[in-house]
Amino acid sequence: MRFDRPVAARIGDDAPRERQIADLLERLISLCVEHVDRIGASASVAIAHPHEFRVLSSADANGNITVRPGDHIPSVPATTVKLRLDYAATAKWRIGTNLTWRGSVYAQGDENNQDVNGMICGYLLIDMDTAYQVTKQLQVFASVSNLLDKRYASFGALGENFFTGPGGTFNGANTVNEQFVGPGAPRSFWVGMRYAWK
Repeated sequence: MRFDRPVAARIGDDAPRERQIADLLERLISLCVEHVDRIGASASVAIAHPHEFRVLSSADANGNITVRPGDHIPSVPATTVKLRLDYAATAKWRIGTNLTWRGSVYAQGDENNQDVNGMICGYLLIDMDTAYQVTKQLQVFASVSNLLDKRYASFGALGENFFTGPGGTFNGANTVNEQFVGPGAPRSFWVGMRYAWK
């Protein structure tokens, strides 16, 4: 099985990295071919084309922020990759995993991409799940999200910090411009059962 890679041919400077991602997906799926009757796989790759997902306008007449053609839109990653693998260990027992990789992004408010704090780092998340079909109607399942307990930020915004006084107290006279980030969800476990009524 081979991937068609027209997307890599139109992304200019990012082509080598995107080609590596496509090659990795190709190798992973080729591993499934040997046991194709037991393995299911799906993948999606989203690539922001340099000329389609960039800001092409300027700030207002007051000129608080000057946005130039080519500046990236905040919170839109250049690349997102999702891969799903399923393995049927037996006729009743299934094991699966989700891998999600998101590239770095600029924080909201950093429309000109010049914030001194830089970009919000990308991340790779691994989720796993399993299910066992006890009877035709009853299924038990378990899952773990963020298996490696990765610490990451899912969102970021520029703003003013008013709590710069001693011990983090309010100090409205001496605010500091900072990058605020929203932490991603930590590792979590879920167990449950599903029952299908006749």
